[in-house]
Amino acid sequence: MRVAILAKNDFRSPRFLAESLTRMLTKLGVEFGYFPNALAQLEAMSERGASTRHRFKAIWADLQGITNTLRSFDIIIVSDTIGILGRPQILRPLKQLDKPLLFYEVFAYQGAQFWRDKFGPTAHHIFDGLLTVSGIHDIEPLTDRPIFEIGLDITPQAAFLAQRPLTAMIDFPREGYTAARQTQLEALQTLNIPALELRGEYTFSEIEAIYAQVGVAFVAFPEAFGLPIVQIQYQGGYIASPAASWVKRHSLLSNGRVYLEDSDRKSFSNNFLIYGSKDELIEQLISIKNNYDPWAVRQTILEQQPQYIHGNLNALCRALKSCI
Repeated sequence: MRVAILAKNDFRSPRFLAESLTRMLTKLGVEFGYFPNALAQLEAMSERGASTRHRFKAIWADLQGITNTLRSFDIIIVSDTIGILGRPQILRPLKQLDKPLLFYEVFAYQGAQFWRDKFGPTAHHIFDGLLTVSGIHDIEPLTDRPIFEIGLDITPQAAFLAQRPLTAMIDFPREGYTAARQTQLEALQTLNIPALELRGEYTFSEIEAIYAQVGVAFVAFPEAFGLPIVQIQYQGGYIASPAASWVKRHSLLSNGRVYLEDSDRKSFSNNFLIYGSKDELIEQLISIKNNYDPWAVRQTILEQQPQYIHGNLNALCRALKSCI
């Protein structure tokens, strides 16, 4: 069995997931090819094809180069954001290869209310199955394509700092969420907790070096999943959020469950600080400041959500076997 992994070569979550998948396939002993520029090439070809008929020969040559390479693989896995489902023309050359086509994202389209409303109930049909990091849903998922909760395999480049002072991390400013950010800053100032504020662009190694210093990271807005939430916990940092729903796909609910705010808002590990006011946030920060143990934070995610650290190899095996 040979598996092709297609992604984009930028410092975004789809590339992170694609590299994670290479590590899981290596553990399984499955042969694979990783093509970090393939999706960008397919996207560029679809745009050129729509705008210039006289460049057909050049477009056709590029397309033939990609498809000829992929014909030697048995399964094709696309790692991209959910938005690609709204641009099926990018994926059509892959579908024409008549190979099993899987999609890897942080959550399942079938159980995502916003995206189903945006693209419709059948946009995911271009894929034969969906691989996800989290198996928690917004709404009851459609069952017309299989969902395999394969998790995530992370390999931090930064050294783990078992002894360090409590330092906070403030995420990039987000439009519409300035009040929440101000509450975070005021609470930290009250307790004299130093803060790192993210600005600009970072490579994977640069941002991991920052995560290795963080004792508590603040969620800036409702996350679809939030890969840094996993990375920071593994580096020994707590996660603080003004609402449980902002981090719902990190709850301890079993795969396939729909997250319900009223009944599930307390279904999180002790690594999460869920607060409703500045006073409540200050109280929780005092508690962890006085007893901060980065190793205990890391052990919590390792013990309670190992699928986000080492991946779920059994689920990945099932996904691959479903394509045979």
